[in-house]
Amino acid sequence: LYNFLIALKLIQKHVQDVPQFQRGEALPSTIHAKQLDSMPLHEALRVSIEPQKVFEYPHNIPKRFAGLIQLEANEKEYEQAQALTHQINELRATIVNYIAEKETNYRKRARL
Repeated sequence: LYNFLIALKLIQKHVQDVPQFQRGEALPSTIHAKQLDSMPLHEALRVSIEPQKVFEYPHNIPKRFAGLIQLEANEKEYEQAQALTHQINELRATIVNYIAEKETNYRKRARL
């Protein structure tokens, strides 16, 4: 999916870095996201598509980004992107279900 999308023409990209908070920490009344105008398209697509390695971030929870990536595609390309996305989601669900069957402890599952 990444290779397919990176080849399409970029129309617009707006990505924001949403700050992380410790689990159970009281959230502020307003959360200020930081605009990441300099994030290149390849990086924005990577953080949008690939599973995150929680150990890369200080709070050991997935990092959140918000935003919009608009690419130009014809109808056939659009359908191909949808099919690839569906296939990835099906494969992820299969993996998650398999791990849940093999490991009942959620902390051990998270490590897997």
